[in-house]
Amino acid sequence: MNFWMTRFEIGTESLEPVLRFVRRGFACQSAEVEILDEDVPELPVLVLFGWYLLLMLHQDASAAVIA
Repeated sequence: MNFWMTRFEIGTESLEPVLRFVRRGFACQSAEVEILDEDVPELPVLVLFGWYLLLMLHQDASAAVIA
């Protein structure tokens, strides 16, 4: 993940990236998903899990600004 939390990668144990999420915009929740390795059988679950993590990170950052 980068400093601004706009880019997030999920990788293998050997640190090779499998998925990359690039968040667009601050107010609207959208992201581009780049699949870097299609041979991973858990790919659909990883996409859903990655999107969930991005939403939770955004929610935490929003709560920190309000507090």
